Amino acid sequence: MELLLTMPITTWQAIVGKFLASWLFLAIALLLTFPIALTVNYLGSPDNGVILSGYIGSWLMAGSYLAISCITSAMTRSQSDVVSLHR
Repeated sequence: MELLLTMPITTWQAIVGKFLASWLFLAIALLLTFPIALTVNYLGSPDNGVILSGYIGSWLMAGSYLAISCITSAMTRSQSDVVSLHR
């Protein structure tokens, strides 16, 4: 935290950077499932448009869930506030 506070970046730059890095991580996780689509294409003849739209939809849905979690995290003062909400 101390290192982050001494960097010459604004709070918004840190939040957007955290979001984009997390979304990129999720994209890489989705890309690692791509051999399944290759296997299905090798074994049969699926509709590749449905597969592509499924990947794009999953990536966008993961981004929206990530945005909701980031805004929820930004609205709380500490992690103990989040835990006390669940009690």
